[in-house]
Amino acid sequence: EFLRLGRAEGTARVYDRQLVHIRTAIGELQLRELTVPAVDRFLEALGKSSGPESARLSRVVLSAICKLAVRKGAMHANPVRDAGPTPRSTSIVRSVDVADVTKLRSELAVWDRGKDNAGRFRQTDLADPVDMILGTGMRTGEVFAVRWADLDLDADTSTVEVSGTVIFRKGEGYMRQDHGKSDRSWRRLMLPLFVEEMLLLRRPLSQGEYVFDSSASTIRSPNNFRTQWRAFREAHEYENWIVPKTFRKAVATLVKRTDGLELASDQLGHSGTSVTRKHYVEESHIGPDVRETLQRFAT
Repeated sequence: EFLRLGRAEGTARVYDRQLVHIRTAIGELQLRELTVPAVDRFLEALGKSSGPESARLSRVVLSAICKLAVRKGAMHANPVRDAGPTPRSTSIVRSVDVADVTKLRSELAVWDRGKDNAGRFRQTDLADPVDMILGTGMRTGEVFAVRWADLDLDADTSTVEVSGTVIFRKGEGYMRQDHGKSDRSWRRLMLPLFVEEMLLLRRPLSQGEYVFDSSASTIRSPNNFRTQWRAFREAHEYENWIVPKTFRKAVATLVKRTDGLELASDQLGHSGTSVTRKHYVEESHIGPDVRETLQRFAT
């Protein structure tokens, strides 16, 4: 149903997982028993046991179920619509600055060329994909969906066409989906020099269709990439909140502070600036320079 409504496959899988909570807690209720108080009790209990974000997602799924029931004549009204508000999580956006990134890039390059605990050369390939995120703000799935055909490295201005993402289908494995997470995901991005140079060095060595492919020249698993990233992070004692998505937030934060929020939103492929501001831009928490004004208290 969610796929039919135009939801991305990844979003549909997230919603499917929320069905487990719904079926466990209220799956045995008759539709006539699914009242506003019953919905309130369910969402409040789920928020306490699994967190506000899980409660919010379950509310979305349950509301869609009830809307369908109303359309089919099985319910007279949607009780989720009149249920009390679901508290939202208020996590603070955390990013890394230019100095942190410089240090990380240097360590990643050494890590990729180094040996593991068994004395074998690593086959991690972390530095180049991270550079692609830093130079574009692309999502991890978008990075591994980039094909050589999506790049124009011979023009005066090198570009990448972001036209798909990597998804996982049960029974089929990882594959390229020829559209992104949202309508704004398709975009052509201009590449900074350090990314262009990295890609030009990488191109003669490639044997497959994808720019950042697996060791077997097939599409690369974002989950495997994150597993390799965790090994690097633990070896260098970085905090757990530093993940590949953190670099996308670093792009948003730097572009917003330098060029404005709207350009940051366009670069990341968001549907609007509110998502960028709330989830991707780290606030500086530095007050304005009003020293001269305040000095008047003492003069």
